[in-house]
Amino acid sequence: MSTVDITNNSKLEEAVKYGATYMEQLARGLHTGKRPATVEGKNEGVNSDDWEDVWEGSTDLIPMPALTGELVTFKSDDSQDNPTGNGAREVVLEYLDYNGHLKEAVKPTNGTGEIIFDDLVYGIIDFYVSDGGTGLVASGDINLYRNGTPSRVYVNIKAGGNKSLSSLRTIPSNVKYMITGIIISGDTNGTEVAIRSTSTDRGGITDEFQYRTLVDVKDSAISICLDPPMVILPRSSIKASARKIGQGQGKVAVTINGYLEEVD
Repeated sequence: MSTVDITNNSKLEEAVKYGATYMEQLARGLHTGKRPATVEGKNEGVNSDDWEDVWEGSTDLIPMPALTGELVTFKSDDSQDNPTGNGAREVVLEYLDYNGHLKEAVKPTNGTGEIIFDDLVYGIIDFYVSDGGTGLVASGDINLYRNGTPSRVYVNIKAGGNKSLSSLRTIPSNVKYMITGIIISGDTNGTEVAIRSTSTDRGGITDEFQYRTLVDVKDSAISICLDPPMVILPRSSIKASARKIGQGQGKVAVTINGYLEEVD
């Protein structure tokens, strides 16, 4: 079945005529049922021979909500993150519900006071500032965690930032993630980076994160084009992990590019 919207045929033909790439066509909304999707992650302290996930949290591995769903809470460590303050005034949580559907919840900040989200969360997609004071950035670190357990942080927005930089994503139930490119950069003397997923390269889903791509990085950025795309199935998860090579240690940033394609 074609995924090209008939109403967009003339625009698509024009885009092709003038050399627009397939990803540029997707960005213009010229293919029904497909939309670009990017995952960004950063770890500023890769210093172990063991794998550490690429995110800005304090634990080596990124925690995930229980399969039965959890209530989540957030708070800042700076009082200026409040509805009239100079920092983050409002945040958005994108998450998965019981059916694996993408949902969005908006909440005002409350400084160092806790704010709980209303629904059970089965997977976290993104967490970002939607309204703020100076620079539209958080004044302090804003942690999102299991309700009642502040030490179990799922994502965070660092002071001076406006969104979480966690490489972990769980794919909604109505789409598959087609990864077309990966960009890896760092300030290290040697780091190995792995893209890992519970979606296998054999078209199945497993309980464990399997290696899908392994890359050695030093101080220059690496851009990888995947053709054909790496397929991440609905209801599976993906993340980036890193570990030092030899004396290497330092910062690693990973950007995963691709598109979401609707499935029946």
